[in-house]
Amino acid sequence: MTSLKYLAIINCTQRNAEDADDSSLRFLQQLPEGLEDLHILWCVALTDENLTHLPTTLQKFELDKCVGGITEIGLAAVAQRCPALSDVSIADCPEASASVLTRFTAVRTLTAMDFVILDDDLEAIASALPELQTISIGGDEVNVSGQTVIDCFGQKSTIVHMYQGRLWIVFYV
Repeated sequence: MTSLKYLAIINCTQRNAEDADDSSLRFLQQLPEGLEDLHILWCVALTDENLTHLPTTLQKFELDKCVGGITEIGLAAVAQRCPALSDVSIADCPEASASVLTRFTAVRTLTAMDFVILDDDLEAIASALPELQTISIGGDEVNVSGQTVIDCFGQKSTIVHMYQGRLWIVFYV
């Protein structure tokens, strides 16, 4: 198992958060170093504790629709434990705020969907992530002005995809 580079965990067995039992995902605490790409989708049993022992070698991390028990604590643990992350995608984690995104300091590609993101949040992300080349943000709670995007990323040659309501806006700044 030491040569494992990619792992996708999709649709864990529990049907809803009330049935969730994090023991079914304890194997996440024993994933081998060398794992580079981890996708966890639709796993309501996932908890912050499950994320505290991920391999330090992760370069790509996707977390989507794991609404059971993921908070800023778990996401901050991933950012701290996995300093080589260059591609991070987080969606539908209602217990986390946009401020946790600033902890992924080496990231080059960031996708953040369903976060409340305002001008101040985008400014904090831009200043905290110096390597950022592409950012995609979206959801009903995104309220960022085009001028803020230009002010934040104009010097960085960053591609910004922004979804507000039903409109995708792409900035090549």
